[in-house]
Amino acid sequence: MAKRGVPGYIVSMLKRGYSPDIIRNKLLESGYNIEDIDKAFSSAYGKGENKFIPIIILMMVIISLSAIGYIYFYYFYPQKNSSAFSFSIKADSSDAERGDFVVFSKETELISDDNVLLKYELISKDDKSVIAKEEEYGSLAELFSRKSKLEVPIDAKSGAYQIKATLEYKTSKKTALAEVNIDGSGKSRSNDGGEPDLSAETTNLVPSTTIARISTTTSTVAIQEEEDNENLEDIDVDSLDSYEALFKIKELAKSNSETAASKCSDFEIDIFRYDCYSNIAEVTGDYSFCDKIKDERLKDNCIIIAAKSSKDDSVCEKASSSEKKDSCYRFFVFGLRDYSVCFKINDEMMRTTCENLRDV
Repeated sequence: MAKRGVPGYIVSMLKRGYSPDIIRNKLLESGYNIEDIDKAFSSAYGKGENKFIPIIILMMVIISLSAIGYIYFYYFYPQKNSSAFSFSIKADSSDAERGDFVVFSKETELISDDNVLLKYELISKDDKSVIAKEEEYGSLAELFSRKSKLEVPIDAKSGAYQIKATLEYKTSKKTALAEVNIDGSGKSRSNDGGEPDLSAETTNLVPSTTIARISTTTSTVAIQEEEDNENLEDIDVDSLDSYEALFKIKELAKSNSETAASKCSDFEIDIFRYDCYSNIAEVTGDYSFCDKIKDERLKDNCIIIAAKSSKDDSVCEKASSSEKKDSCYRFFVFGLRDYSVCFKINDEMMRTTCENLRDV
């Protein structure tokens, strides 16, 4: 191999992917001395190495972009495209009465301990008006472990309605619908018997016999309400469907929380018993009912529910960990737009976000 052809040989071998050490050894084996080889390499790099610089730079750019793409796809993309999950609801019954509850279950393929926001609306298919709405905020696992409900107003019109449920998870929203018919002949306590309106302008025009009948009706309603409360206090958990018992105990908690709490202990299964205490905490805004829950994760969820219900951010401090406390504060920041809690937030990124929103 001629000495003046060695630089070209080196360039050719480099293009084919051989390392300088391998090329150097090949030349030594072929009888070239080390001094000539070094000169040949200097000549090769001077003449040919610059040709590789753009290729090397391009390869580095491609590798860098590939790495960035990999990180984005596997770490960020799933979060921003979490809409791939399914979400559905199913009403326990296709019919409901005024003054009654529309009860429905929720299903999703998501498995997470993240907090989510669930919004429910009962919408008339006739005029698209919303006659009832509710919200729930808490861990996905806890919220989907139990059924939800919407109370049908006593003055609701009979007809076809839709239950619209919206699940807000990270940056995604999913909506689910279920059909239900409302019958006006149910538990309504409104006076549909054609009784005159006792407004200030018409009182003097109403016969005394009519006033007497209306007073009797009012008394009857009051008696009926007392009887309903007594019936609730007689709840037999063992004889009822667990979810039905939970709803009745929750209603009882509105008038007698201590009696309602005593009913919770009748549940043999822990998850229902803990859910019962959590419902009472939600109704009363009293986090002390959460102390009856032995499971730490569910107790934390109960505390968050009580904080939300009472709108008292100091309740968040009762949570067991800084992560759960921050989950509680998240409701005040993003749900109530209350930025006074920013300094209490432990997570630096979340605290900064809160402060930036406060300063806007």
